[in-house]
Amino acid sequence: MKKLFVVTMAFLLIIVSTFACSGGKAVKPSEEGRIKIFVLTDLGNPNEMSEANYKARIITGEWMQNDLVRTLDEEGYYSIIIDNRDHYRPGPDNYLLEVTILSHHRISSATRFWVGRMAGADTITNHYKLTDANNKTFIDYKDGIGSTKSANHSARKLNQDIVRKIKELLGTKTQGS
Repeated sequence: MKKLFVVTMAFLLIIVSTFACSGGKAVKPSEEGRIKIFVLTDLGNPNEMSEANYKARIITGEWMQNDLVRTLDEEGYYSIIIDNRDHYRPGPDNYLLEVTILSHHRISSATRFWVGRMAGADTITNHYKLTDANNKTFIDYKDGIGSTKSANHSARKLNQDIVRKIKELLGTKTQGS
């Protein structure tokens, strides 16, 4: 009995120390010397859509902008989510990426669970506009995708596409180089 207690306590100690040492959020690398991309997401006018559609846009839009920032950061940019245009700080190698969700059809998780891929596709259509401090437009296009996997899968594919376009245009140069 004593042996079982010791083994159980050792196991619990390992589990607790694993979670305690895993830390919190990852620290974002310094912005110094990196191209800054301010990300502004427009979900659309809630008065022009159903309440359910707007809620779906909020869920997908929040996930999409966080994933977009993570993807940009992984490519060497310093990206910042802003909630309105006034928070954009013009400067050398500072860009504003405006993402407007033009249309979105989200299949609920419950429907996806019960019906599977036959439930239909989650679709998203976005408009992207990348401008610099002088308001010069570098990217201005519309992109859309549908997936029977999930809305997040569609959003991730769109994010990968826009980041690829930004990287082709800007590279990953740092300020002053």
